[in-house]
Amino acid sequence: SRRSYYMLMKSIFISYSSKDIKDVNSVIAIANKNLSENIDLWIASERKNDNTPRIPTGEKWPEEIEKGIEGSSGAVLLVSKNFLEADIVRKFELPLIIEKARNNPDYKIYPILLDDCKFDEIEFIKERNFTNSPSTNLKALHGRRYNLEVEKLILDINRDFGKKSIRE
Repeated sequence: SRRSYYMLMKSIFISYSSKDIKDVNSVIAIANKNLSENIDLWIASERKNDNTPRIPTGEKWPEEIEKGIEGSSGAVLLVSKNFLEADIVRKFELPLIIEKARNNPDYKIYPILLDDCKFDEIEFIKERNFTNSPSTNLKALHGRRYNLEVEKLILDINRDFGKKSIRE
């Protein structure tokens, strides 16, 4: 039934700097090929599956982002110099994500490094296990190697939230 389909849907919030939109788009393109169909990536700039904007025109974006984080089962952090300098990330998204993770032990955090940056100045990020390492930050990689690192991220998300095959 349609109802049970929606109950299986899992939303993963993507936190990023708008200056890194090129990498965000690459991650989305790779995710679209490999992500389990019951997982929805919540990306502020994106359109949803039904092609309506994620944040409708005229809506207050802070409230919509807050709802996006609230309704998510995990968050991907696209960590870069831009990410660490973005006020919206530091002052708004990260505190909400940190609070959600503190209150919910099942909330998953997936940090991936876009470039070599001083992420260790944020305790919450420093103590996490990253998808990749500083030497395999995405900006240092090209083609197949780049894709492999992003695929690793998608595999982690699928492992945690992908639809388990349900026997009829």
